[in-house]
Amino acid sequence: MHLFAECRFTKRIWVDISTWLGELSLHPINWKQTTSVHEWWSALAGTQGVPRRGLKSLVILVCWEVWMERNARIFNRTEAPSFVVTTKIRDETTLWIVAGAKHLAHFISRV
Repeated sequence: MHLFAECRFTKRIWVDISTWLGELSLHPINWKQTTSVHEWWSALAGTQGVPRRGLKSLVILVCWEVWMERNARIFNRTEAPSFVVTTKIRDETTLWIVAGAKHLAHFISRV
């Protein structure tokens, strides 16, 4: 739970993603209080007024990049600033869309 939703570093990434997409529901201050990753995921994925499947893809992508940054810090002893991870997420979003993530494309096209 801490790594994906509560860590200061990760929260900065979510703020950047929220700003990029103009989607206030992705901003951590608008999240419901949860006690587990499953509960957090369900609350975020159930956001009204946004394409559900595209949002789920985006959440998976953000969590993946946060996990990759965590691994780089532990195993490679390297640290990227949050804006670099956000840039990776934006770049990877484009690649996922090119690879056929149509629901993610629909979600992102709202920007």
